Amino acid sequence: MRNEGEILEDLSRLCGSPGYIHAVASICFRETLVTYNENLTTDAMQHLSSSTRLIRTEISTLLGLLVKSVIDYTPPEPSLLQEYFENTYALLGELERSIQFAPRGPMFYAADSAYHFQYRDFAVRKYANDDAWLETNKGFSIEAARKIIEAIETIQNKKITAALSEMQEQPPNCWSFLPAYTFTLDEVTNYTDVDSDTARKVLSVFSIAPEEGNNTFRELNDFNVINAKPLIRRDDKSFILLLRQSLDEALYESPFYWMREDEKYKDIAMQNRGRFTEEFCRERLELVFGKEHVHSNTTINKSKGVRLGEIDVLVIFADRAVVLQAKSKQLTLEARKGNERKIRDDFKEAIQNSYNQAYRCAKYLADGGWVLRDKDGRKITASRNLKKIYVICAISDHYPALNRQVEQFLAYQNTETINAPFVLDVFALDAITEMLPSPLRLLNYVDRRTKYIDIIHADSELTVLSNHLQENLWFEEGESEVILLEGLSADLDVAMTVRREGVSGKRTPDGILTRFERTPFGLILRKLEKSSDPDSIALGFMLLALGEELINHVNGQIQKILGLVKKDGRGRSSVIEISEGSTGLIIYCGHKPISEAVSKLQERCERHKYAKRANSWFGICLSPVDGMLRRVVSLDYKWEWSAEMDAETRRYFSRQRPSDLGSTGKVGRNAPCPCGSGLKYKKCCLLREAAKQR
Repeated sequence: MRNEGEILEDLSRLCGSPGYIHAVASICFRETLVTYNENLTTDAMQHLSSSTRLIRTEISTLLGLLVKSVIDYTPPEPSLLQEYFENTYALLGELERSIQFAPRGPMFYAADSAYHFQYRDFAVRKYANDDAWLETNKGFSIEAARKIIEAIETIQNKKITAALSEMQEQPPNCWSFLPAYTFTLDEVTNYTDVDSDTARKVLSVFSIAPEEGNNTFRELNDFNVINAKPLIRRDDKSFILLLRQSLDEALYESPFYWMREDEKYKDIAMQNRGRFTEEFCRERLELVFGKEHVHSNTTINKSKGVRLGEIDVLVIFADRAVVLQAKSKQLTLEARKGNERKIRDDFKEAIQNSYNQAYRCAKYLADGGWVLRDKDGRKITASRNLKKIYVICAISDHYPALNRQVEQFLAYQNTETINAPFVLDVFALDAITEMLPSPLRLLNYVDRRTKYIDIIHADSELTVLSNHLQENLWFEEGESEVILLEGLSADLDVAMTVRREGVSGKRTPDGILTRFERTPFGLILRKLEKSSDPDSIALGFMLLALGEELINHVNGQIQKILGLVKKDGRGRSSVIEISEGSTGLIIYCGHKPISEAVSKLQERCERHKYAKRANSWFGICLSPVDGMLRRVVSLDYKWEWSAEMDAETRRYFSRQRPSDLGSTGKVGRNAPCPCGSGLKYKKCCLLREAAKQR
């Protein structure tokens, strides 16, 4: 097997061949473009997740090698173009085989963690406080730069559509995609309200001139100028953009490097960068939990004047807390090259230190005896008996192979109260809060994701989220490893693009958010979703863990009960064992005053919980008019034997009529007794009924 250097030499010669830019334009069209008719669909996006397609880092490598020398724009003969294609794919395949197991392999072949529109739109927020520096030193604002880049994307979409139409009337040997990727300064200014001089300055800083070259790019993970300057300047007014995502990412990343070269400003730039990460995370969480539940720069104090720690963003919601620490440390060039010591050092600074700080704060919250104060010194009211504390470590930039590094390097602890950490970037946090915009849905996802930290293996956090939206992130007890492939995210890709880019298509993937939306089960969940009542959250967690068969059973029982109550006015209830010896649910519907109904429901839950030796049990009281949720009962404490409860439970079940307890239909003699005793009906309540009649 040849080494990386030998393969790159051959690739470099190939990319410098006459007319090769036409080949790479066709490759970009084939590998990166999404075409669709009226609605964007999963099928249209699916090829972007194919294991056989070239990824962005591979195409960036081709472009970086292309601009090392002056580009020859002569269109090659069709046979030569085909030869370019075949040699390109063969060499890139050989390159992958040679480095995929080396330390730098995971860095180079890591999945993209962000959508291109996230880079483009978040850049405005990221550099909002640096606009004065940009205006003075570069001659444009960050918003003006965003508008220019959005205009380029609009122009390319129109040109590609036109090119496809024209090609239908041309023989294949006349096809070239390069004109569709070419645009002029005048075209850009026609699509924006940005003046020509400002547009020229924006295009200038993101473009590489013909004579500039890329001589420092000798190895895969060397600095590649095409990533910082994705526009190829063909002449004074004409530019080529072959990889759209690279331009959006350059807008998000490059200004910080410009400012870092200014000795007088670099410290301010660093402060603004950290400020953006914290503020962005806070705002995304506020959209879910509401401003009153989210706090910035919260201090934990033991007593007056003694500070134990500081939390970047704290969420207190019912009996749950989220402790988020934000970091803006990037992966260094040496780490990207595969230097294992530098990889570990960078991980320690970016992730491990952030987690250590967050865990200490979470531990203080769990231990009690603290006073919380917000950034203005005001006291924050919070429960001292927090049931769960979730630790989130958020970073501001694309961190190649983040999930894999977390698996390899992160040292963490989890307790009964504090879950394992959730490490993610701002792009994943944005997508998660976009698709799961209620406290219950978000907390449930974070809870599941952190419980499965050692089980789930996925290159991208977006893949995990997409799997959850489709199938519910739940795995059988005892499963030790689940590998989620990148292609699973196509549904999410469509939904995010529809929501952010304004195209037509499904805003919500088919799955957990749609499957039971209009059923009684779905209506109950909707009522629970934004509730800050601890009992409601506990019930919501239990319901969200149910499989489809049980959900259908719950729906059937509710519909049956409602029908009977409307028919004769008598109250009805149904007992459903959710998990043997673990938990269950009692559904009640009737016309009793709510206080009396809840009291009776509480008593029934206590008896059934004890009879089943369960550690939790739930009850729901439904309106007899429309079946809407009126009240929740949640019992959550460890089962313990009690002589008093033993006697009381026996007395309780001996008094109950079967029709008042279990399924509202007829109970078979050999079916489990609906009273929850664990015995067959014929040996329990049916026997008692027969004894009474004698």
